[in-house]
Amino acid sequence: MRNCRNERIPSWRSAPPVAGTRAGGIRHEAWFYEGVDEFVAGSLTFVEEGLEEDEDVMVATTPDNLAGLRDELGHEAERLILVDMSDAGRNPGRILSVWRRFAERAEARARRGRGIGEPVWPGRTAEELEECRRHEALINCAFDPDADFWLLCPYDRSALDERALASAESTHPTVYQAGAPRQSRSFDQTLGDRALDGELAPPPPTAERRRFDPETLGELRAFARTIAVGAGFGPDRADDLVFAVNELAANAIRHGGRRGSLTAWRTRPDVLVCEVADEGRIRDPLVGRRKPPAKELNGRGLWIAHELCDLVQVRSAEEGTRVRVALSACR
Repeated sequence: MRNCRNERIPSWRSAPPVAGTRAGGIRHEAWFYEGVDEFVAGSLTFVEEGLEEDEDVMVATTPDNLAGLRDELGHEAERLILVDMSDAGRNPGRILSVWRRFAERAEARARRGRGIGEPVWPGRTAEELEECRRHEALINCAFDPDADFWLLCPYDRSALDERALASAESTHPTVYQAGAPRQSRSFDQTLGDRALDGELAPPPPTAERRRFDPETLGELRAFARTIAVGAGFGPDRADDLVFAVNELAANAIRHGGRRGSLTAWRTRPDVLVCEVADEGRIRDPLVGRRKPPAKELNGRGLWIAHELCDLVQVRSAEEGTRVRVALSACR
């Protein structure tokens, strides 16, 4: 394996005890880098240290960063898991389950786990960036404090605006930048507990609305299929939309007063947004972001929605819950 490129100094390398030593417990840290070359140089050092310690290592990042790291690693790339985050994390609400599966796999193998996970890249919509922020906040409360797992989250300073970097500061206790770690300027440990708070922008006036109850679920599914076909969805993708809408409506009936409403509209000719609203309250901010046990019904509908949709937004308060999902015709 090639050594880290000498012209680049990885953002954590100059500051012991971070490099070369490791305490147990969960570590969730941000790394501000600039460009593919610096990403590859720093990641290579982080990965090499994990492999030398016989740890399970996974890197989930953008295709360009993956290609550069794979070239540097050569055949050693077979010793770790490489994931295209633009696919696995297209919906930010799916990313947490990716890391939970990885951490559980490492624990089952009696090994430490370390990962690089890049949830934010140029081209993310404002809605996606907000869900990335909530995802990062939830990482801080999604694992047992004693879990032996180190997650480093890179943010490309050369490509992202200050809002994205400020978001990283608020969700990571430590930030690596300019060759050294520092304490975050605005880390808020309580953000994860408030991940369901806030409002969503109102639907457009042209949106279509349907109310439903236990007796009208069949009609709701037919409506969902009609709008999917109208947006150019093929049979499989239309099934995804119908399945997601049905699960969310069933949740509303089960937990939200046995009734609810569906609002649907297009943001682009081939992108559908559906929002299910009910009178219930969700109190667990992690619901839907971890796979429920086989016999557990609670959370399964939201889990399915996260798996099928390109974006899922959940807001819940005493007055009720809104779950908004977006799907494109091409998955």
